Order: sequence, then C-alpha cells, then structure tokens
Amino acid sequence: MNRQRLFLLLVAAVLIAASYAIYDNVRNAAQNENSQLTNENVITENQSNGDAVFVNQSVRPPLENVSVPFYVHRIQPNKVQTISYPNGSSMVIPANAFVDEFGNLIKEVVEIHYREFHHAEDLIASGIPMRVKGANGQEEWMQTAGMFEMRGFAADKPIFVAEGKSIEVNMASEVQGDYPFWSYNEDSNNWQQIGSAGTTPMANQQQNTVPSTAKLVLPSKPVAYERPLALNINLDYNSFPALTGHEKTIWQYADTDESKKPNHNKWIQNEIWIDIQLEKTSTDDQYILTLTSDTAVYSVRVVPALQGGDYKIAMAKYQQKLAEYQAILNTEIVKEQANQFLRSYKVSGFGIYNYDVIYNSESRIPVYADFQIEGDPSKFAQYTKQAVVFLITADTRTVVSYDCTNWNKFSINPNDDNELVVLLPGNQIAKMSTAAFDAQRNSIKSAAGEKYTFVLELQEDPVTSLEDLKMGL
Repeated sequence: MNRQRLFLLLVAAVLIAASYAIYDNVRNAAQNENSQLTNENVITENQSNGDAVFVNQSVRPPLENVSVPFYVHRIQPNKVQTISYPNGSSMVIPANAFVDEFGNLIKEVVEIHYREFHHAEDLIASGIPMRVKGANGQEEWMQTAGMFEMRGFAADKPIFVAEGKSIEVNMASEVQGDYPFWSYNEDSNNWQQIGSAGTTPMANQQQNTVPSTAKLVLPSKPVAYERPLALNINLDYNSFPALTGHEKTIWQYADTDESKKPNHNKWIQNEIWIDIQLEKTSTDDQYILTLTSDTAVYSVRVVPALQGGDYKIAMAKYQQKLAEYQAILNTEIVKEQANQFLRSYKVSGFGIYNYDVIYNSESRIPVYADFQIEGDPSKFAQYTKQAVVFLITADTRTVVSYDCTNWNKFSINPNDDNELVVLLPGNQIAKMSTAAFDAQRNSIKSAAGEKYTFVLELQEDPVTSLEDLKMGL
C-alpha cells in the first residue's frame, strides 16, 4: 500500500468518526427533547420550578428477583391502538408513533411494557428514588399519587416516540386533586417537574360489590422438626384436657427468649408437671404452653412441628394452597385498588413518570440513626454495609431510602404514622412497626440532633415475592 493511499484512508476514518460524534450529539439532544411531555400546562424551566436543584441518585432495586411486573402488549404500529389494563388504566397510541435509534419509522410488531407503582411495597421493590432538592438546597421528599414506567421494543431493541407524536396515558389513581407531574431523567438521575394534572372520576365504579382481601386467609407454613427446639416432655395426655387432640403433636419452641430454649433447660424433661395450659395466640398455629409443677412454672410460645414424610406431605399441600391464595389475592388486589380517579397526560417519550407533591418537611427532626435487631444488639453490625433502610410515612405514600453512608442525615416527623423497613442480604427483612414508633414518639423527639437507636424485629422468612413484601409491611 503506497503512502498516498494510506493517507486517504486515515482522512476517511477521521471524517467517519467525526460524523458519528455529530450524529450522537444530535440524537441525544433529540431524545432529551423527546423525553418531555406535551401538554398545555407544562411548566418551563423559568417558571415556578425553574430554580429547583435536583439531588444525584439512581434507580437501584434492592431485592433479588422481586419486582413490580410489567404488562406486555404486542401491537401493530401502523394504526391507532388503545391498550386497557385491569385496574382501569389505559393508553392511547397514535398510528406511526415509533422510530428506531436512527429515526426510521417502525413498521413491525411493537411490544409495549407498562407498570404502575401505587403502594409502599411497589415503591420499595422498584428502587426508584423519591428525593429532590428544593431551591434552597434542602432535601425534599416526594409523596406520590401514582407513578408509572413505560418502555417500547421492536425485535428486542428499544424504540422511541417519533417527533410530533405523543402517547396518552390515563393512569388509575386512588388520590384526588391536582398533583405536579414529574419525569425521571435517566441520564442525570434526577427528577424534573414538567407539568401538573388533576383527576376525573372513573366511570362504572362498583366499589360496594368488590370483595375484600381482608376475607382471605394466608395459609400457614408447616414447621420442620428441629431436635434442639423440640419439647421432649413425657406427659399423660389423659390427665390434661387442654391437650385433647394433640396427643401425637410434636411441640416445638417458637419464642424469642434465648434463655428459655429447651436445649438450655434440660430440667423440664424430668419435672413432674401437675398442670398444663395451652392457649391459642393471634399468630397462626402458635400457642402459649404453660407447664406448672410444685416448684416451677415454664411458659413459652410453641408451634406444632412435623418431620420426615409428614413434613413433605404438609409442605406440598401448603405450596398448593399458597399458589391458590396468591392467585386470588392478585385478582382481588387489582379489583380493590380504589381506581376512583383517572389522571391523564400525553407523553412524548418512554421512561418513568410520577404524580407527586412535596412532603411537608417543617416538622421533621434530624437524628443520627443507628439500628439493632431485637434480642441481639450485636447482630445488625454484620449487615451494616448491605442494609437498606426505608422510612414509610405520610399515609404510606412517601418512601425514603437510606444506606449506611447517610444514616447521620436521617430525619423524621414523630407525629406522623411512621414505619421502618430494613432490607438485609438474602432478601431478609426487619422492621419497626407504627405501634413501636407511637410508643417511642417522645423519646425520638428528645433525641433531635443526637444519636437514636431504632430496634428492629427480624422477620422469620425472606421475601420471595411482591406479596411477601406487602405482608411483611
């Protein structure tokens, strides 16, 4: 190859690279413009929200294999399409609305992926941040009236909304009134307020005929026999009417007090018990067993346990009942979502959108947060770097996450209904209930600006589904 030919090839390569760079800038600018919503009420950067500065953050789902599922619809893009969803939401797509990354019109079948987030479990599982910073630099929290995410694909590749086109999204909402409308910028990882929308009543409401999920009963999971926890006590069942029907039951320790475990109290096996009381608790399949002798009283929480083939059979039945329960629950949840109102907006791009007001921060007090597991103060230390703390407040429509890097910036309004949910490795969950917050309201107020340790109750089973998370809250 001569020098002149080599020189020409190098010049051509430089020109091609430059053209691609120019194209990328143009495409990114177009996509950024395309991510805005078209509506006559759009707020521009110089209006009331123009001086807001948004906090850096990112979408980080905290649970393994647990998320809010997408509804997926396949449509022909060359004609107007209306997609309806079970909770009353809908989407109206104009004809020829989609292009590929090069601006070419999409003519093949398109997949529309759509999901909504309304409740605390949805917000937690999504990993979508719910913080902004106000004009004065203070951190603000978002109180949602409903959030949705929509994506489009053709031949498994992302597509885009064509210039001049928009998709009308009519989202079912449980909350009435005007709410600011926000778009999540996935390049800068910031929320931007771009408009507002009110509500219209949803037609054909049948609120009084909807079955309640409160009538459903979660099946009880069988308990596997564990020798160290079993109460191997010799009893004359004929002498104790309270145990009638439980002659073959293996009673197993289910309390939280380590000092009461059977393997730490071998003496109970040899004690002569003169009275036995068995009292059902509010927790499924758990009882309070109280043994009384002439010299001692031993009272613990117990559960009936199974072993071997009996346990396998019981687990198979449990799995079947659980599947039936979750199928019914999913159906009823769709029906029970209040669906009283619709919020409508025309969007000009795929992404994440949110109807939110700013949660009132005036009554929040700062504390230096620390956490521990109830009954084992040292146990939480092993989770510190992986733990994600969620404060649920404001009628459960505000969910704010913290990790160990910002526990010193924790803040809370003690007068609100608050709950803490902490996600640990392996999808384990620990929580501090609203009742526990209420009992500690005054002590939290007294700790303003100082360290405060929140004591968490560790849940027995890991979260394996969105319903597990809902039940754990």
